Amino acid sequence: MSEPRRPYEGSRRKLVLAFDIGTTYSGVSYTVLDPKNVPEIKGVTRFPAHEQITGASKIPTIIYYDAAGKVCAVGAEAMREGIFEQAEDEGWLKTEWFKLHIRPKTDASKQIATQIPPLPLNKTVIDVMADFLAYLFECAATFIQDTHANGRDLWDSVKNEIDFVLSHPNGWEGFQQSQMREAIVKARLIPDTNKGHARVSFVTEGEASLHFSIENGLPPKALEKGEGIAIVDAGGGTIDISAYSRYSGGSGEPTTFKEVAPPQCHFHGSVFVSIHARMFLEKYLAESDFIDDLDHIVRCFDKTTKIRFSNASQVQYVKFGSTRDNDPSCNVRFGQLKLSGEDVASFFESSVNCVVNAVKEQKKMSHKPISHIVLVGGFAASDWLFNKVEDGLRAEGVTVIRPENHVNKAVSDGAISFYLDHHVTTRVSKFTYGQFRTTFYDHTDPEHRKRSHRSYRCASGETLVPDFFAIILPKNTQVQEGKEFRQGFGLRSEQKSDIQKVTSTVWAYRGNKATPKWKDDEPSKFTKLCTVEMDLSHIPLVPRSKLNGATGTYYYLGYDLILFFSSVELRAQISWEENCTLTIIHAMKATSLALFLVYLTFALALSNKEKENPLAGQRRNELLKKLGLRPEARQPAQAGGVNLNGDLKMIAGPLGNDIGPYSKNFHLPRYTQFSSIPGAGPNHDKLQAYLYETSIFSHSPDGGEIEVQWVNTNGQYTNTEIALMDGRIYYTGDISAFRSYTNMKVDHIAFKWYPAH
Repeated sequence: MSEPRRPYEGSRRKLVLAFDIGTTYSGVSYTVLDPKNVPEIKGVTRFPAHEQITGASKIPTIIYYDAAGKVCAVGAEAMREGIFEQAEDEGWLKTEWFKLHIRPKTDASKQIATQIPPLPLNKTVIDVMADFLAYLFECAATFIQDTHANGRDLWDSVKNEIDFVLSHPNGWEGFQQSQMREAIVKARLIPDTNKGHARVSFVTEGEASLHFSIENGLPPKALEKGEGIAIVDAGGGTIDISAYSRYSGGSGEPTTFKEVAPPQCHFHGSVFVSIHARMFLEKYLAESDFIDDLDHIVRCFDKTTKIRFSNASQVQYVKFGSTRDNDPSCNVRFGQLKLSGEDVASFFESSVNCVVNAVKEQKKMSHKPISHIVLVGGFAASDWLFNKVEDGLRAEGVTVIRPENHVNKAVSDGAISFYLDHHVTTRVSKFTYGQFRTTFYDHTDPEHRKRSHRSYRCASGETLVPDFFAIILPKNTQVQEGKEFRQGFGLRSEQKSDIQKVTSTVWAYRGNKATPKWKDDEPSKFTKLCTVEMDLSHIPLVPRSKLNGATGTYYYLGYDLILFFSSVELRAQISWEENCTLTIIHAMKATSLALFLVYLTFALALSNKEKENPLAGQRRNELLKKLGLRPEARQPAQAGGVNLNGDLKMIAGPLGNDIGPYSKNFHLPRYTQFSSIPGAGPNHDKLQAYLYETSIFSHSPDGGEIEVQWVNTNGQYTNTEIALMDGRIYYTGDISAFRSYTNMKVDHIAFKWYPAH
């Protein structure tokens, strides 16, 4: 049902690898991007110790370490016959379910802490994740070289610039993404540089599953009506629920999807069925000699009974021993443990209830009515789970379906589709985001009076109350990629030196209130996401007279804290005005506390018709207003004004790389190197200017230039962000519109600006 994928328009071959590291099983998918060829999504289907299984797309997420911390066996090798005896003889330590150690430390995740196997001594979860990533990478490299024509030459041509897509549960946030990024660096798959980090993308398992489902069984009728569809990714550790609706743009524009409800993540995957089975059997076999075989019995249950269970009225058997193993007191005969169907059904109960209740919650929160539920993931193969979810939701009037094709490959294949197709352009905020601030004391407000003992007179002479929660982005808000949500804040001090550094902390409120206001109401419901810091000592501050009868002066620094989504990552920025001529933004990913870039923003280009006379008509005033020019700059006849015709500067050069219909990371910074930049300082590191126009173009075969205007998906001129650093102009922006706007290979960029006098 998906639209035909277009040929890859990059100038050189590229490999993209997607790693789906699951709690119990993991897989790898990939695509080789060849210029002018339509990309295909392929899976790695051959692994060590799995060669005899044709088309095996996943391996167990298990590592054995020896006492020195050396990797001894991984994946299918860790499940081969005789491995348990060898591990016991040589003192190996089995490490499994390690993915769950990365989970956010929320109340829900704390409840499962004791049920997760511990990590080896002197090993962090990043160490273990890095070892497993390195193993998957090695398997992928071998498979590609062995199965593709001229495989070794192909691998040599792409191995140093591979792009990676890592999937993760819906509930993981910036900190968890930063840990995964650290692991892929530690695995030596990318260098620990900005350029290396830019080769890694993240996608939630819910969104990856949507991309998979678009090509593998998403119901056409529901899509035609524009109704919502809930994707339930039932995996080994988590159950991830996401809801989307299709949005069709104008003629020639690609079909996109909007998230219509906050995504959910619950720790009720298939491993918790095994945990419940183990808890039951531990009591059931407590007086039997077979209690010593509990681990083995649970493993046998996982491989057989759990998978095929479908009827609670039928007796179930777990075969674990030989015909000589018998204990009538606990229903063990001829090496088989007999269990009632009702008991086995109880092992699934919490997972079934989780899916049913989560879907009902999605329906309540959704911006669109939800008509279909798509069940994917390894756990979705359970007929019992599928049938019970279908029964539980029948009264809700929704249809539950399972794609026919390889539901256990949904995440890794979907992650590649996410990279290529980028269907989702609007997401829903999971929590309420904001920052704590002081607010002016109001004696008529009972909430203020209740906190009067904490009020104080600040440097300006005004009375303030601390710990008021200023909401920047409310929960369940649909956010288009790149759309900004901002809130103004200010610092006051009698000493200029006290406010020369801005420190802003972004908090997430996880409670049930629509508009939380005070930290002390529900302190446990607020969690810190990230801290943004910026040195503003270079900004000249003017002393102000104190208020409310206080004598003396104080200094004030105002700034905005900005939040926006870039792909699936939430980002935070600080912006401030400097001399009222230029807005400077210090941007930082919410996934780490490292410096990102200093941007000069914002720019609006004029249409082709207006280029000839940019000051004509109402567009001139609109442009100047949006650029935020000083009053004298809005009237060029006045002293200090700008003559666009005389002062306009321009520079052009080659693009960073890979700009075209299938280029990735549209919002990540690229740069063009220049030997000389008009108006810049001697070191090419300073430029105060108003960006007037950004153009990107391609050289035609006959040598002439074909200029293409930079537009966004709504047909309006997009904001462009640029920064000057070390003789390079860095730039970001949404260039995904080229999928529908042009099929050209775009390889040059031009900037036009006029100086800020």
